Amino acid sequence: GKKTKETLEKLGKWKTIDATKKTTFPRVTDAAAAIKASEVVQAGFLWDTTAKQFGLKVHDLPELAKAQSRITVNVTNASAKPAQALLFARYLAAPLKGQIHFANHHFAGVRGDAWEKSPELILYCGGVNRKAVTQTLRDFEKREGCRILEQFAGCGALVANIKTIGESQAKTAMPDAFLTCDASYMTKVESLFDEARDVSGTDVVMLVRKGNPKNLRTLADLGKLGISLGTTDPTVSTLGDLSWQLLEKAGVAETIKANDSWQVTTPTAHELILQMEGHPKLDVALAYLANCQNLSNEVLETVPIEDPIAKAIQNIAVAKKSRFPQMSGRLIEAITSTTSRERFLNAGFDWKVVDSSEN
Repeated sequence: GKKTKETLEKLGKWKTIDATKKTTFPRVTDAAAAIKASEVVQAGFLWDTTAKQFGLKVHDLPELAKAQSRITVNVTNASAKPAQALLFARYLAAPLKGQIHFANHHFAGVRGDAWEKSPELILYCGGVNRKAVTQTLRDFEKREGCRILEQFAGCGALVANIKTIGESQAKTAMPDAFLTCDASYMTKVESLFDEARDVSGTDVVMLVRKGNPKNLRTLADLGKLGISLGTTDPTVSTLGDLSWQLLEKAGVAETIKANDSWQVTTPTAHELILQMEGHPKLDVALAYLANCQNLSNEVLETVPIEDPIAKAIQNIAVAKKSRFPQMSGRLIEAITSTTSRERFLNAGFDWKVVDSSEN
């Protein structure tokens, strides 16, 4: 009744139909029974599933095409046995399990998860997110009764794997979800994923020795003779790619190469920072601010880069061919929750989730 009124009001037809109706019923099954048995009531607004269950003729009106409702199973936050409750919920939604029984009663199917008692989710995750997201993944495994196979790496390498898997049409190797180092890498494989959600952000900074003895204030200063620079590998690392975009924009990339100033390149920011800590001859490294949160202030310090592209935005999406789209969606809900927000902020990220207070 509420859905009918809401839809007809939007169409500007509710008042006319409400004024001319014969009667109303407290339940949709009562209305269906009356239409089937009564000569007085010959038509009505019903759920198509109910109409079919009563053997009534259904007229699909294009004006009502969006007047739909979803049947959901909801597990309370206070549940003492959430994994068992979610196991039952997943059974109901599984295409070859519960959905068969719903189909027998004329309900339309949904994109439910493949049935496995102990499913394994594959998550590709940009290495910069490791500290912020790891505890959320462990909590999710415990609540859901699943296992998450996370692969942390540079997004260049992860995207290359995703493209290879996509071209091979492999059904089981594609990650169920992808949490990027930067949204630009989701764009490279967006045809393989559902719409992405922004999660967090972090700045690219110059990491220098305490006191900044080489007086490195801007990217232009990195073109000076005698400066030893470290970056991550631009072919496999988002950070490395962004770093060299910044150097190109500042007009010092070729100078750095000509001066042979580029002394260190590593696959990940973690390894780059270890090089910075362990090799005093390295003057500066380009790193994410989030990577620098636990460094000793007595040894190193950061210098901000004043450029709009010195910002990486991390986003996440579910693969279109995921075998577990609903569970992967719940994983995204966990990663964009207020609990996760505190973990990202503590790890040095900005929070980019819209309306995070509602999660």
